[in-house]
This record gives sequence, structure tokens and C-alpha cells, in this order.
Amino acid sequence: MENKSPPQVDDAPSPFDAEAAALASLSAALASPPTQPAAPTGEPPVLLIAAGSFSPVTTAHIAMLAHARDYFTAAGTPVAAAVLSPASDGYLEFKAASAASATAMHRVAMATVATAGVPWLAVDGVEASGGRRLPTADAVAGIMHRVGGLLMGRRDKHTVVPVVVFGVDVFVDFVDATKWPLANVERLLRAAMVAVYPRCQPATPPSHGGNPAVAGAATDAIVHTRDAETEARLLRHPLLAPHAARVVWLAGVPPLNGSSSAVRTALGSSAPTPAGLLHPGVAAYIAAHRLYEV
Repeated sequence: MENKSPPQVDDAPSPFDAEAAALASLSAALASPPTQPAAPTGEPPVLLIAAGSFSPVTTAHIAMLAHARDYFTAAGTPVAAAVLSPASDGYLEFKAASAASATAMHRVAMATVATAGVPWLAVDGVEASGGRRLPTADAVAGIMHRVGGLLMGRRDKHTVVPVVVFGVDVFVDFVDATKWPLANVERLLRAAMVAVYPRCQPATPPSHGGNPAVAGAATDAIVHTRDAETEARLLRHPLLAPHAARVVWLAGVPPLNGSSSAVRTALGSSAPTPAGLLHPGVAAYIAAHRLYEV
């Protein structure tokens, strides 16, 4: 299949433009048949979704989805495609100031550049274009609505199941109501499966606000590899236990190494960026627009 060409993004996309761009990107990613497991389980194909600030998107983000795609395929579940969904500027108000220095326009553009050579990976910028902070469950619902519309028009139409891929450092925060409103976690787990991806540094324990029901649920999350003790402790939590069957802990995949914050720190101090963390096109885009400079 011919590689996608990144569009030129000059102005912040309107919701209409973002919708059209998302549909085009999703359509291209769904053009190929789902992956073909060697020993299929009969489960419907999954759609992998990664949501976050992506300020900036890194090669680790792309690798995370590639390894998750391989994991599901090896486990017998076909993968229809994967999607990057950059968050809105409203969401970044709650993040580090350095992350918010790259607006939605720039973050969608960088994601589009980074995925141009990955035919199975789409960029959906509708959430980013909305401005306000959007619960992940709503962002996933929007993506699935667009995907459903595209698949309805196909001869080989099939159901796809959304799987949202999170780093384990984010997943441990699901039980921290100061970071994830519990109603939003409940809605997300009802609407989608969750795949938990390991990181190669310890996750920051959540601030529990003195809540004894939450305290201790996710501390000491050593995440170099699959940590069965941490996994079991989290999935016993009253919020997560009813949905334990919808949580997949990705075992045997290379842990994430590096982060967007490390890139921003290096760029802000004029230090070399961590080797290999930036797609060359993304690095050129950052330099051209002078992003993350202090």
C-alpha cells in the first residue's frame, strides 16, 4: 500500500475540517484487511486507540501501538487499525505548562507527520479541535461513530471492538479520583476494553487525598515487565473489579522507554533530545515552529 502523505496544516482546524481529516485518515488506515492471526480465536477485530496530549508525539507512542498490534494478533485477535487521538487544549491546561505550549493545531500536525509512513495508523483530531476537555469515553465514542460509518459502507463490513491502550502509569491513576473522575472511568470501561502497556520507569504513585479505600491500591508499581502483584491489586479495586475481564495486561512486549516530557525538557534547555525519540519529520516541525523553547 502506498504511504500516506502528511497534509500541510496552517491554521487550527475547525470542527468540520477536523472531522473530514479524521474520516480521511481513518478510511486510509481501515483500507487494508485486519491482521490475520495464525491461530484465530474467532473474536471480532479490535481497533487500538491511544489518547493523550502527544506533546510531542514520540517514536515510543508509535512503537507502543505497533507492539500492541503484534500482541493481539499473536493472541489470535485480528487488529483492524490503530488511532492516535490528541487531546484538546482544554485538557493540556491540567498538564505541565511546557506541554501546553504546543497547541492542538501543532500536536495534530506532528502526529500526522509521525504516522505518514504507517498505513495502519490513523490520526483523529476531532477531540483536539474541540477546545474543551473531553472525557476519554466521549473521545472513544466519537472515534467509534466515525469508524462505524466508514465500515457500514464497505462490502466486507465487520464489527470492531475499541481497545484503548494506556501506559501502566496512567492505568494506576484510574483509582485516583483527583486525576480520573470515577464516573468517567466507569463509562470508559463499559464502552471499551483497556490494554495496559508497561513502562521502564516506576510509575508515580497517585495522590489519594486521604481516601483509605484508594490508598495503597496502586503504590510501588514496578513496571519494567508484567507485574502480577500490581495487576491483581488494581483489579481487586471496587471500581475495576467488575470490569477485570475487559482489561488486558500486555505481557512480553518491550516496555516504553522515554517520554514526551523528556523531549520537552531537552528542547527547553537546548540539550540533545533523547536518541531516537523523535521522528525526523517531527523534529523538523518542532524546529520550524520553535516549539517548546523557553
